[in-house]
Amino acid sequence: MATRIQGEDKDGTMENLKELYEEHKILYLAYENRKRSNEAKFHLDRVEQIIEKIIEIYRAMGGDIEDIIDLNERVIFLFRSLGNWYLEMENLHLSENNLNVSYEYILELSRLEEEAKKEGKKKDKILENKDNQEFEGDVLQSLGILYRIVENFEKAEEFYLKSLKIRQNLFGENHSSVAESFRQLGDLYRSMGNVKKTEENMQKTIEFYLKLLKIRQNLFGDDHPSLAKLFDILGDLYREMGMLEIAEEFYEKSGSGHHTVLAYYKRVKKQQEGHEAWLSDNERWGWLINIVSSKQQK
Repeated sequence: MATRIQGEDKDGTMENLKELYEEHKILYLAYENRKRSNEAKFHLDRVEQIIEKIIEIYRAMGGDIEDIIDLNERVIFLFRSLGNWYLEMENLHLSENNLNVSYEYILELSRLEEEAKKEGKKKDKILENKDNQEFEGDVLQSLGILYRIVENFEKAEEFYLKSLKIRQNLFGENHSSVAESFRQLGDLYRSMGNVKKTEENMQKTIEFYLKLLKIRQNLFGDDHPSLAKLFDILGDLYREMGMLEIAEEFYEKSGSGHHTVLAYYKRVKKQQEGHEAWLSDNERWGWLINIVSSKQQK
């Protein structure tokens, strides 16, 4: 970490440093949300420099447990954000390092909060346990994403399920964060199915996508645009399971035209019965989509 905050004319008091931290944190989140990675990293670097300066002040002046809790919260945000940024940049080694450091600080923060409660510190002066758990759920999900990318599916499943449990305890079933956990688990089991297609993996994939669908319908209604892709995914999954009638229902709901492709798919599948398949099931499906799309464009 750098020890000097460059380009800032505010004095180095703790109050001003914390204000400056909040400014750069907000700007980082804004650019990160807009997928402007370079600008996001610039403000994240400023956050890192400010935290280093705060640490220097605590080392020189000392601090009580409330100060340490406050600092830990900022450090968790930094390493979690760095982990996510490097994950987006596909630097998996640095992403894993930063996310693991963030997780270690979360565990330490839980210990500090318990210590603060025993000392009778005021509740409004320490980080709420709920916020700490939300941090933990986010970091665990990011670790799950990282391990899914490197195809360590067992570890990815472990972190995803831990994240899901935390979010369900915090928010209940009908919440966007829980929906995101279901989506990530659905994606995970779908990836596992692509590597090793077993009925168990397929059933788990469908289970979590159906849970995601239910939450989105509750939150947004039945006609929200985000449902269309989900209907197609479920159609694909039921098609791959050989449950073509259910697949057709989902394809019709998606509005993508894949129910038309399914009619050709059924015909070709029947014609090839008893013969060696020259295309895999998904290759055949992709080939038929291209044919139907070409016909519709003419």
